[in-house]
Amino acid sequence: MFDKLRKYQQQRVLRILTEPLRIKRIENISDIGEIGLIISLGAEKDWNLIMSYTKRWEAQGKCVRLIGILPAKTELNYIISAKSITICHVKNDLDFFKIPKDGILDEFIKHQYDLIIDITTQPNFLAQYTAAKTLANLKVTYLDKQVKDTAMIESVFDVIFRDNNPLNIQTYLDNVEKYLSIIKK
Repeated sequence: MFDKLRKYQQQRVLRILTEPLRIKRIENISDIGEIGLIISLGAEKDWNLIMSYTKRWEAQGKCVRLIGILPAKTELNYIISAKSITICHVKNDLDFFKIPKDGILDEFIKHQYDLIIDITTQPNFLAQYTAAKTLANLKVTYLDKQVKDTAMIESVFDVIFRDNNPLNIQTYLDNVEKYLSIIKK
């Protein structure tokens, strides 16, 4: 019963956040200056891979900000080192409805981004909520083809990469870069 109530409230909040019309603008990757990454914190190899992309983009003059979602009962055995990262602890930073408490996302969402890339396994309400609250020209996510209920995800994100396989971060980020590099300047 609580799960149904929680899901109803989450969908209601997402509907409210995605209601206002926003202008979507797709730019060539070389013209993008501000990138926001929504990531799940967990495996060290995934973190190292995301950091390699982050460092490469920063070397190209892009500003990259991260918001890391730390699932409950997950312990990190590595050091998180990034210029700009906000960590949302699922266990402590969410209310009864699993919606972030006031102030948790403020540092991340106060910026206007050219591109938001969601690197979590969808459906992930916290990632959808963060993307919906964030001002961005383009919002991108990955979705496994086995996910059937996609209406809310499609209302939040502008571009959805779909595949039959589980999320492979390197392939996904390479495809995002490839997609944005073929857009005319």
